[in-house]
Amino acid sequence: MLSRHRLTVDEIRYRTRIPLVGTKQHDDRYRRPPTTQPRHIGPRPPHPAASDSGNYYTDGMSQPLAEPPHLPHATEQEIRNRARELVSPATRHSITGLAFASPRRLRGHVAHDLFDLFHSRRAAVSLLGAEIALYSDGALNHEHVSPNLAAAAPL
Repeated sequence: MLSRHRLTVDEIRYRTRIPLVGTKQHDDRYRRPPTTQPRHIGPRPPHPAASDSGNYYTDGMSQPLAEPPHLPHATEQEIRNRARELVSPATRHSITGLAFASPRRLRGHVAHDLFDLFHSRRAAVSLLGAEIALYSDGALNHEHVSPNLAAAAPL
C-alpha cells in the first residue's frame, strides 16, 4: 500500500517531467530551443511576380484554385428549341411541369426531394452548355416571389 506523504518539488518534477517555471530549482535541461527564427529583418523585399497594383500573394500563402470558366446564361430560344431533350432527364428525376420563367430560370414540380432538382439542373446544364437555375414550384408559396417565376409559361 502506498504511503500518503507530501511530495517534494524534485519528486513532482521527476514523476511528471514538467518543468516548474518560476522556482529557484528550475532546470535548464527542460527548456526548449525556439522552433522558428524570423526570416526577414527589416522591410520585406518585393515579390518577383508583383503587379503594378502591389496586390500579390506572399511566399507563405497558397495560390487560388483555377475555376472553370463561367457558362453563358441560357436564353428562351435555346431552352424552347431543346424542350423535349430537357423534359426527359427532368422526368427521370421525378420533376414534372417544366416552365420557362425568364432567361436562365426554369420552374418545375418536384415530387420527392430537392436533390432531384439538383441532379436535373446539372443534366440540363450539360445538355444546353449554358447556365440555368431550376426552381421548385414550392417556392411560389413564399412571400416576395418574382412575378416571372409565378407567371412561367410551360415548355
